[in-house]
Amino acid sequence: MEDKIIESFLNSFPALKEKYEKDIWNYKKPIPPTRKAAIFDFKEEDPPKYEEASFCAKLMTLASIISSLIKEKTASFHELKEIFVYIEAILEQNNGGEIKDNFEICFFETILNSLSHEGAPYIHLFSDVLGPISRKLCKNNDEFWGTSLLK
Repeated sequence: MEDKIIESFLNSFPALKEKYEKDIWNYKKPIPPTRKAAIFDFKEEDPPKYEEASFCAKLMTLASIISSLIKEKTASFHELKEIFVYIEAILEQNNGGEIKDNFEICFFETILNSLSHEGAPYIHLFSDVLGPISRKLCKNNDEFWGTSLLK
């Protein structure tokens, strides 16, 4: 289910896909090769293998990309709103459980942390594109950390 959410999101916003595929490597851990019986069994062409990144790591990657769009002003308000309308629909379909928790902790917290260092205008723009479920998750996070970032 989680992989379908990420895949569907990236298919809906193909401009973010290339950056995502590059950045997700930061969260993939290499799997050590199995020991060979003899040095002659090792092949140079054996490609390295990596563990799949967790759903949380995938959301953090997307959050970092979206934070950059906001901070660098490389996306219009309309484009940002489209992204968060899509995220709101995901949250409506999965209102509860691990998916919601991962969005709250891994996605929204990453965005809030990133934007909090940039100042109020960025937080206000972010706040303006949130839907009701997203806003509640962000306010929960805001309350937990004792900050007052959202209007």
